Amino acid sequence: MKKFRLLVGVSVIATTLALSSTLAANISINSGPVEFGQGVAQTVSCSGEQSVTVTPASTFYNSEPDVVTYSGDMEGTYLQLPSYSGISIGMVLSDGGRDIPEGTVVRGFDGGGWLYLNNQPRGVGTFPITFTGSKGIPSTLVPTGGGSALNNSPGEYYGQGWLNLDVSHLALGMLVSGTGIPADTTIIYIDDNSGGYIELSNIIEFTAGAPLTFINSPGGGGFNLSEIVVSEIPTACSGKIFTVKVYDNESSEPLVLSNQNGAIDRSINVWWGSGYTPVGVHTGQPLVSQDAALFLLPIYNDWHWPQEHGSYGHAFAVETALSGGGMPSNAFKVYLPTPMSSTDVYKITLETQDDSPTAFDGRESYYEAWVD
Repeated sequence: MKKFRLLVGVSVIATTLALSSTLAANISINSGPVEFGQGVAQTVSCSGEQSVTVTPASTFYNSEPDVVTYSGDMEGTYLQLPSYSGISIGMVLSDGGRDIPEGTVVRGFDGGGWLYLNNQPRGVGTFPITFTGSKGIPSTLVPTGGGSALNNSPGEYYGQGWLNLDVSHLALGMLVSGTGIPADTTIIYIDDNSGGYIELSNIIEFTAGAPLTFINSPGGGGFNLSEIVVSEIPTACSGKIFTVKVYDNESSEPLVLSNQNGAIDRSINVWWGSGYTPVGVHTGQPLVSQDAALFLLPIYNDWHWPQEHGSYGHAFAVETALSGGGMPSNAFKVYLPTPMSSTDVYKITLETQDDSPTAFDGRESYYEAWVD
């Protein structure tokens, strides 16, 4: 469906693999071609020749908005600022609705502090303008239709693209990339009616079936390491304890993953109890269900189960197929209680060991904690 409205008026964090031994999985970050969101195969002590896959993931955050006091000229859809410092393509402008129309986005730059906008500013004089990054959910989507049209209104930035697609994850100002999409293309208009429709800041070449990537405009924000997925866990690892640690490039001591009430945890333990039955357990004793797991912050002594919601501000602390959120079998996802800047993360380690006594009410093992 073609619908064109005439206007009036992401970060790559690179990772690479560094094998140390079969006892622990080490992923070195920020030094190679493998990105967050891609799985890295590693062996651990319980997996033998069969490897598990470790997949770190980052999420975008928006920092506090930059406020710039405007003092200069307005010409059509051009606005002049004292400098470009802190301003990025895709940032959304606001001044309380007095002189900047709602939905105004930075489309590009010219010399002398001039910005290209998708709307024509109003007013004269000096007033503060707030620039914020977009707040959508980074996504890869396949549009059902698209194309381009020229905007012939006087003073307007000529040429815009349009796409039909699900807009539920998208936000004004997000950057778009993919086949047929010029560099620095951003969303300048969203309509969630009629099946979903967006307008883009540049003329595009629509290719049917081609996936497009949408990321947030920076706006002074960045990416945080927020979760780690361990998948393709072999049966031999049932009943084992997985320990996750994260390191920067300056210290041999793991980074702090949680600081709850002064209890500083530098590791996360996950007991992978899936299908485990201890040796010598008599018939009729409880068996551990498939994809069962327990999350523990060892120092803070805080337990969480896969079905437990609202942990540390997330839906879960540990998520498995038992959580009902679409996780595959033989996999778990841990959410960091305190996400950390991805630029600070240089290594993630994954270790396994046998079941052992726990700090949780003095129980003799994780299995006992599960059964109780």
